[in-house]
Amino acid sequence: MVFARIFYSVGSFMIVLFLIYASFEMSIAVFVWMTPVACVYTSFILFNYQYNKITSNKKVQWNRDSESM
Repeated sequence: MVFARIFYSVGSFMIVLFLIYASFEMSIAVFVWMTPVACVYTSFILFNYQYNKITSNKKVQWNRDSESM
């Protein structure tokens, strides 16, 4: 499952880079509109990945605490 998250993140980032490049080739107006959208999308992916990583660690810790009781 860890590899799936990494591939999803890298694949999504590559799609974002391709969309930025394609929008630059189409017109400057599309490029100017697409770049902030791509940055927000990439930031969301990275935040979601880190959030899931943190919460999964908390779940593991909670399970260990409940087993020791």
